[in-house]
Amino acid sequence: MEREISIAVTCKTCQNEMTGKFLLNTRTDKADHQRVNIPLGELTLSDNEIELVCDDILVDDEINLHYDCENCGTKNHVTILVTDEMK
Repeated sequence: MEREISIAVTCKTCQNEMTGKFLLNTRTDKADHQRVNIPLGELTLSDNEIELVCDDILVDDEINLHYDCENCGTKNHVTILVTDEMK
């Protein structure tokens, strides 16, 4: 099941504030681990939104994401806590 996640992000270099969006698509493998799959859908982004890219393969208590700031190009890391509804 895919879930769209939106969070407020601020660039660590230029302080540019945006909304980060990510499509979370998970599946359970044979060892009963939650794995991050490539999203099947597409994000619709407005002017003040940026796509977050997942750095993790397994879903645990948190997911690590990143984005490149459109203003200054800095790579920013974002960590979100995973809730039961997200799994």
